Amino acid sequence: MKRLVSLTCLLLITSHAFARDVPAEWPEWLREAMMRESTTNKTKKFSIADDRISGVVKGRFTEKPSLNDDYWYFSTDIKADSDLMCWIFPEAVDSASTTAGIAENLIELSVEKRGGDYLKRLYYQEVSNHEGSPVLALEWLYFTGPEENRQIGLVKVRTALVGESSVVCAHTSVGYRETFRQAFDHLMANIVVQRNQNPYYETLHSFSIEDTPVGFARIWMTEDADGDTEIYTTDAMLMAVDDRSVSTTDGWSLEYSFPNGELINQYTYSSENGNPVINAQIKYEEENWVVSGTVQGKELLTPIDSDIALTSTLGQLQRVREMIGAEETEPVELHMWLPDVDPTALSTAEITMTESDKGTLELGPVMFDAEFDVHGDLKRGTADVGGLTMEITKVWEQGSP
Repeated sequence: MKRLVSLTCLLLITSHAFARDVPAEWPEWLREAMMRESTTNKTKKFSIADDRISGVVKGRFTEKPSLNDDYWYFSTDIKADSDLMCWIFPEAVDSASTTAGIAENLIELSVEKRGGDYLKRLYYQEVSNHEGSPVLALEWLYFTGPEENRQIGLVKVRTALVGESSVVCAHTSVGYRETFRQAFDHLMANIVVQRNQNPYYETLHSFSIEDTPVGFARIWMTEDADGDTEIYTTDAMLMAVDDRSVSTTDGWSLEYSFPNGELINQYTYSSENGNPVINAQIKYEEENWVVSGTVQGKELLTPIDSDIALTSTLGQLQRVREMIGAEETEPVELHMWLPDVDPTALSTAEITMTESDKGTLELGPVMFDAEFDVHGDLKRGTADVGGLTMEITKVWEQGSP
């Protein structure tokens, strides 16, 4: 849960919830257009990326799967006024910025065809999961043309992280919201992504602010040939700033850990609104930890005068597991590298148990009231960040650490 620090630091931006129901005060013609739905029983199979990714999609192909740079694209006719469009990235992309970016590009393409300026309004956003695959959903209403001849459009985008790949689908006609959701869910239920190595432990946590879901963090652990553990964390947050704009945060971290939970080295990357913030690593060299990379575009090469053993995410789970159920436990302080707190120094995480499986988890400047599960993982945690309540909930797991 190291990446929680960077995510919580961005929660000073107020998040808004947007209803999925069509407002009763809207004109009848618009209400009818927004409530249009359709169905099709037609499906098509596909196999791409040297058969590493295969699946079944609703509708008939209007454009068969084709490779474009680093992604595959196809479209199908789902009998919903416009085609279902899908992009599949064999190597995962940033979920939040990709969702927002594709939505924006589709709006601009539509406006370019119609001409003139446009206004847009955030209509709906959602964070969910499909059997462990986190899904972000975003819908924009947009308006083009002069006041006396205003035209309206609706762009819907859904992005999922499936294994080590990303799946993005979109639809651009007014209405057909449930039709689009069902088509995406059908694809998710039938897609198969072969992974390089199956994790021995995998989890998914959801983030919410003031009860509004805004993001996720997914962690998976695999064992390498030396018996050490590779820990891959990816996270995303898609938050409404107001009804006209969203803020995105994406990141990933790759840790290598000894079986006893000591960190070997760590790589991390984060971005805000598609712009890189941190791209750095920490390694132990010549009796010192050394941090290198870039922070806010500036080169970083910093030896840290310390030979202290650092704790990995695996080590954090191990320490908590040892504390659960113990009759008496003293607070445990773990030395960790938390680059979003300070990439040039070592930080601490403190765990305090107040009950058998409850206590506090302090990561840098953020303290969570925490409930832990039998694996030592965070089952549920709440923290006050800038006067807003953030809640983290474990929504899916597979295996055991």
